[in-house]
Amino acid sequence: MNERDNLRADSSPAPSPDSARATGLPTNEEEYVVARRHPRAKCFLAVEVRPEQEGWLMLGKLSDVSLGGCCVETPTLLSTGAAVAISPLEASGLLWVKGIAVNARMAEGAGNFKIGIKFLEADPAPSHSLQEFLRFVEECRAKQAPYQPSYLGRVAGH
Repeated sequence: MNERDNLRADSSPAPSPDSARATGLPTNEEEYVVARRHPRAKCFLAVEVRPEQEGWLMLGKLSDVSLGGCCVETPTLLSTGAAVAISPLEASGLLWVKGIAVNARMAEGAGNFKIGIKFLEADPAPSHSLQEFLRFVEECRAKQAPYQPSYLGRVAGH
């Protein structure tokens, strides 16, 4: 684990890409490589993110997902270790999964961040709510790009 995996947020405004480089935040995918236990599936899904200690909601974009976690792009940097709950916007707040922010990096574009979130409900086996969340994401992916192989099928070995 390197120092980029232990990034902490402060209360200052979102840094520019130049200031992110100065603080050590990775600014692109090539600078950020992590070994994964579960394969990730790319997706594009609007989500609500609720930092549990903050008492407010923010919108984000789910950009990839796996059995172990996901990546959410947001305009707000979350502290490593922050407990969060995530719900697909289309689920109208009825489907929430809990996780913890494990890393953060600059996203491509104007002032957004990619937040790596580890699902708390994944080990030792995925909870019912996590399974439903993944099923919902899979259904949305199928509507967006029906030619992509099923993520849940790949994980199950089908």
